[in-house]
Amino acid sequence: MRIASTKWQYRALALSTFFLFSCIKYHEQYYNSFDEFNVANVRNKSWFPYKIISADTYELKNISSLDHNFAFGSFKYLDDRYYDSIFNSDKTERISFKAFNAKVKLNKAGKPSWFIDTDATSINDSDNIKYERFYITRNKNKKVIYFVLSR
Repeated sequence: MRIASTKWQYRALALSTFFLFSCIKYHEQYYNSFDEFNVANVRNKSWFPYKIISADTYELKNISSLDHNFAFGSFKYLDDRYYDSIFNSDKTERISFKAFNAKVKLNKAGKPSWFIDTDATSINDSDNIKYERFYITRNKNKKVIYFVLSR
């Protein structure tokens, strides 16, 4: 009789664990370096604008939600010239900071505390593009890029 009760407890525990983890809204990623990021699987990388991330990047972070189809992320970099070429490329579309901020506001419920404060950011301090599904801004002085993946 005691064995049947224990089996039932294990089943209940397994079921409650399943429901707990299936209801998680957000997925967070953090990589100290490009090398760490580079070994991530393609599914995890797809929440980053990985095709334009160079080997000198560090402190790559991201929070995403598949349910709401958005991601917020940032990374720091060293090579200005590389990102100057990306932000001036024919493959990217120049956008206004207002357009970037509109995507941030659209997904504000999921915006992490470490993400850029768009209300306190000077338009003159930003450089903004749209690349594929990403709205991207960079602060040239701090060498930080922030991005939003949005519907």
